[in-house]
Amino acid sequence: MIQRRLTRIEVFAFDEPWPVHYGMKCPGKSKYGILRLTCEGGYGWGAGILSGAEGEAPDLIHWSSYLRSIRQCSLEEALEVLALPQPEWKQEQQRILRMALLNLQAKLQRRLAAVTLFAMNSGWRRTAAARGRTGAGATDYRPSITALKGPGWPEPDTARLIDKSVSYISIL
Repeated sequence: MIQRRLTRIEVFAFDEPWPVHYGMKCPGKSKYGILRLTCEGGYGWGAGILSGAEGEAPDLIHWSSYLRSIRQCSLEEALEVLALPQPEWKQEQQRILRMALLNLQAKLQRRLAAVTLFAMNSGWRRTAAARGRTGAGATDYRPSITALKGPGWPEPDTARLIDKSVSYISIL
């Protein structure tokens, strides 16, 4: 498995759900939030309701304090921390973190698969060229762009997230 360490944890808070999640309601003075986890190979994100105490607007520093336990962890270590009982974590915090970790894991696996396919594709072309085979008889596999990219959520732009958010925190 990939052993890249988390290099940045970011939380963006909004008054209304992000356009990807229209129809979601924010009860009371709760905020809608996006959690973004970054490592060397890319980033993943999760989203949900950031609720404060008794329907109050959440203190983003206090709300995201649970994320310190995964700071500088590898993806596998962070998933192990999430699997352990954490009584101080709220269910929504666990759900948002799980969503972000699994999104990051899927992206890293797709990227690894794309690199592997590319390497295999290059090797097959070299082998066919070395044998002097061209045309229909040559072994040349080119995976489609959609096979390499795969389906996913629309990726929000960081600058746009910061611009639209009412609060933001980054944990290095």
